[in-house]
Amino acid sequence: MTGRFAHDTAIQPVADDEWSATIDRGWWIVRGPNGGYIAALLVRALRAAVPDRAPRSLSIHYLAPPVEGECRIRVRIDRAGRSMVFAGAELWQADRCCAIARYAASSPFESPHAFVTLTPPDYPPPAWRDRSPAPIPMAERYDTVWCEGADGTAGHAPARVGGWIRFAASEGGGAFDAAAVAAMTDAWSPAVFHKLMAPLAVPTIDLTVHFRAPVPEGVDALAVRFTTTTLHGGFLEEDGEVWAPDGTLVAQSRQLAVAMPFG
Repeated sequence: MTGRFAHDTAIQPVADDEWSATIDRGWWIVRGPNGGYIAALLVRALRAAVPDRAPRSLSIHYLAPPVEGECRIRVRIDRAGRSMVFAGAELWQADRCCAIARYAASSPFESPHAFVTLTPPDYPPPAWRDRSPAPIPMAERYDTVWCEGADGTAGHAPARVGGWIRFAASEGGGAFDAAAVAAMTDAWSPAVFHKLMAPLAVPTIDLTVHFRAPVPEGVDALAVRFTTTTLHGGFLEEDGEVWAPDGTLVAQSRQLAVAMPFG
């Protein structure tokens, strides 16, 4: 893999079941790095520890925002069966645990039954344009084309946003492996921003990604759609879908975030 994403999510083995990485400030939101970026780092280490099984599920709790610089990712294999492997990972900086993850991977399963009742978003082909300077560093890492929930629709139901996304072409782009797909589930502007007029910060509490299919070869952009239905007691959920251009459902996600006044 090439491009900035590959460089900024690279890991190095330092001990049995432990890897080091460098958290780059280019993926910052406000107080810390984007949750999708942290998810990608964890996937890199988990894939290195379980290289022969395809990722199926990843669930992360974000305990504290990491700072710029080195981190260590420790992986533990909880059970390795004939097909399924269950593992955990922790991301540490010094004596502080910043994120914990649970992971499931498997060899292929053969089943006579299959269906997808979700409808792929009917987005027109992306027309990529030069980006304006972004208000946060992380937004510079992606090229996006909005197709629903664009600016100016705040206050209109439902809280749903989406469009096309790829790694910034100006930074070398990048292929869509499992780490990239995990990053994409938390790379779009939150749906709640386009429902409410008030400025909010929405740090992620937990994120779950279900990997449904590999990204087909040759794909250079993915279609994403995110929906929020409930904001109550200061917390909201966001459900995500990641689609290949040919209508393949690549991943589904759900995250819980806390809605905080911005500033």
